[in-house]
Amino acid sequence: MIQACIAGMPIWLEGGDPEFFPYRLRDYETPVAKPELSISMMRLPEVPIAEGTELLCRDGILLKQSEDGRLSRYTIGKKSGRVLQCSRSTPDYAEWQYQMYENRTHPTLSMTDFEYLYSGEAFANRLAYLGGLVMHGSSIRYNGKGIVFSAPSGTGKSTHTGLWKQYYGSCVEHINDDKPAIRFDGDIPVVYGTPWSGKTDTNANISAPLHAIVFLEQAPENHIQPLSIEEAVVRIHRETVRPYYDEALGLKVLETTERLIRSVPIFLLQCTISEEAVNLVKNTLNW
Repeated sequence: MIQACIAGMPIWLEGGDPEFFPYRLRDYETPVAKPELSISMMRLPEVPIAEGTELLCRDGILLKQSEDGRLSRYTIGKKSGRVLQCSRSTPDYAEWQYQMYENRTHPTLSMTDFEYLYSGEAFANRLAYLGGLVMHGSSIRYNGKGIVFSAPSGTGKSTHTGLWKQYYGSCVEHINDDKPAIRFDGDIPVVYGTPWSGKTDTNANISAPLHAIVFLEQAPENHIQPLSIEEAVVRIHRETVRPYYDEALGLKVLETTERLIRSVPIFLLQCTISEEAVNLVKNTLNW
């Protein structure tokens, strides 16, 4: 069992790929007496369907709730009808059990990839329940100040943060290149590194007070502008990891989003891949 602390959250993770997880969580490992999140993973020849009330059944997804309130979400093969995986969690998302069909095949994802994605899902949902967010973005720490650059995949987030490192060297540290965590310390939002950093291993067990969120769009010229509250809500919500099947948690995520918008400036940066774009952000923030 791996014991770790990620974004201030004590975690137990049991099972899963015995080589991948110890490596990916190596910088976050620490003794944990009592976890705020526990994740158990197992590969089985067959994944059983538990008793419970059916809440949803469509598009290969079956959602059931047991008498003790635990939610079980099943992924069912559209052609085979076989249960490919079950994720079962307590109502507060503090305890997760993943059961996966051991012979599952996928065109691009391995069993380890699925375990990586599922563990990230468990972390994101628990963090959302506790009043934080996991956001799709590339985050850096510049002279102790945190910033998250967010946009749909392929827009150039990693390229842009790479330019910060190229031009400002040791003043810049990568926090997370794909899914940083954001939590509040009192009234101050803090961005944290997590081991869920996409295809790369670009993450660090560090944190920084969050000073801005910048959404990126490719453009022939560089321009930056603050976003209205309405625009910021839409963009943050679009890039936030959250469960589609829990309306109450969705509302909590929305409340956290609104709190975040009141706490830090949110910008839209239309930019080229250039030093000028980096300096435009830096100068706008008076860094």
